[in-house]
Amino acid sequence: MLKKYIIAIGILISIFCLPTITKADIKINNENIVISTDNSIKVGKKTKINYFAINASGSFRSVEFPSEYYNLRYTSSDADVATVSSSGVIQGEGEGKATITVTVSLKNGEVVGSSSTSVKVTAYPKIMTKRLVLYVKEKWYIPVSGKRKECKKWRSSNKKIATVNKNGKVKGIKKGVAIISCVIGGKRKKVKVKVVNPYMWHDVEPVDGNKIDFGIYGHSGKFKKLKSSNPRVIKVKNKRLIAVKPG
Repeated sequence: MLKKYIIAIGILISIFCLPTITKADIKINNENIVISTDNSIKVGKKTKINYFAINASGSFRSVEFPSEYYNLRYTSSDADVATVSSSGVIQGEGEGKATITVTVSLKNGEVVGSSSTSVKVTAYPKIMTKRLVLYVKEKWYIPVSGKRKECKKWRSSNKKIATVNKNGKVKGIKKGVAIISCVIGGKRKKVKVKVVNPYMWHDVEPVDGNKIDFGIYGHSGKFKKLKSSNPRVIKVKNKRLIAVKPG
């Protein structure tokens, strides 16, 4: 907790003042150089390493290493997870954890110290489909791999066809096509949603006198105004189909 508080103070100081260390300023016995950077980044994103000096009295300051006096060597424990440039910029390459180490040496090759930090790299969530079919009044979540909350600014290209809420839950309004999209990692991802009308099904072919069950795909409410176009062939009674005669 104290370390995080210390680093936070150092960051605030660095915003207003970035003193440059000269050779005379370095006192290894009295100061420790620590790394400050984002410890969690996304694949493809970058973060810069910053440095803070902590002396024996407990005071802090942001520092830089002028190239005329120092050499900085950066290494990554796993380049498949994170790489680091010669200027101290870390880039996420793949999911996992990696340790980034910086070694500071004088121009004559004498090593004056080193420090390490752990970086966790995670991937952005992905939309798992490019197309979705819904019935009118049906609701369905756009399938997402990873953290759904990282999908921002959901919207529909045509709210008369389909709507979507802030969590990516889509509702079919009427027959037609709409594009549902959200922003992931600064890029808008799209899904084509086709809304269709419900249709009737029955479990067996009607035979004289048979009572058969039926339903409506895409319909979860109560059936209303159910009627047969030819009651002499098939009639509806108590929400079941009754075969009367061939036809």
